[in-house]
Amino acid sequence: MSKLEEVEYMKSIGLESIIGKTHFCHTPVFGLTCGQCNPCKDALNEGMQYRVSTFGRILGFFRKYLYYYPYRIVGRCIRAVLQNKR
Repeated sequence: MSKLEEVEYMKSIGLESIIGKTHFCHTPVFGLTCGQCNPCKDALNEGMQYRVSTFGRILGFFRKYLYYYPYRIVGRCIRAVLQNKR
C-alpha cells in the first residue's frame, strides 16, 4: 500500500483530521516541515506536496544553503590546505 493509498483509506474511514497532525520531518524549522530532509523529499516526490509547508521549505532551503553549505566549503578548503602541506 502506497502512502497515497494510505491517505485515501484514512479519509474513507473518517480519520482525515489525524493526517494533518502526524509528524514525519527529521529537521523541522520552527515546528514546520523543512522540505530538505529525506522524509520531506519523499512526500514531495510521492504526490503529497500538501504535507510539506511552503514556509518551511523556504526556511529549510536558506538553512541548508546559507548555514550548512558555507561550513562545508570552509572545511574542504582547510582539508585541501592541510593535505597539500604533507
